Amino acid sequence: MSELSEFGSFVRELRVSGGHGSQRALAEKLKVSNSTVAKIESGVHEPSDDTLHKLADVFDVPYEELLEKKLRATGLSVKSVITKLQKLNKDQVKLVNSLVDQLLEGNK
Repeated sequence: MSELSEFGSFVRELRVSGGHGSQRALAEKLKVSNSTVAKIESGVHEPSDDTLHKLADVFDVPYEELLEKKLRATGLSVKSVITKLQKLNKDQVKLVNSLVDQLLEGNK
């Protein structure tokens, strides 16, 4: 099972065990399409940061917990990223921050 599939299974488990109904019901709460929820749960689609925040609110779980699970799906962890950033000097951290901002702008 891929990491993204594991994240999707986690989302499905939260939906079912938390009594959030069908994928359609969750989609309505998140204000996304039913197919988006289905793709997230099946591991085909990685949720956006906005959707991740909405999932945290709906499921009443910390955003950071969902983010960590999502990052693991991409082969990263918050801890590993922080560890790597701590090894950079101030100018390098600014450069990384700038690059991340540019990447995020490109995703809009």
